[in-house]
Amino acid sequence: MKHQPHPLTFLNPLSSHPGRLPAVPGSGGRRVWSLVRHPVVLPGVAVLLVAGLLLVYHTVLTQAVNQSVLQQKARSAQAQALWRCQQLSVVSARQACLRELAAPLPSGT
Repeated sequence: MKHQPHPLTFLNPLSSHPGRLPAVPGSGGRRVWSLVRHPVVLPGVAVLLVAGLLLVYHTVLTQAVNQSVLQQKARSAQAQALWRCQQLSVVSARQACLRELAAPLPSGT
């Protein structure tokens, strides 16, 4: 009984080992590897990677600072409104003002 190879393997007439391709000089993989090993490519990729990471860091930091400024402005406006309410001399007006301040904001805006 003759040995049959698995259907997914192939017999290479140039090699005594089934399923192996012979080494082809100048193949595409070697060209790419020689480009990667070029002395300028790796440092260039590293510089681009660091520049990209710095850009992302700068964007995140800027957004955090902007949000902090907005929160500070909101706290300041709330404190000023509370102070104005407490300065009202009429008790009913003061209580109405404080109730309005405590009410949740409308979600439409």
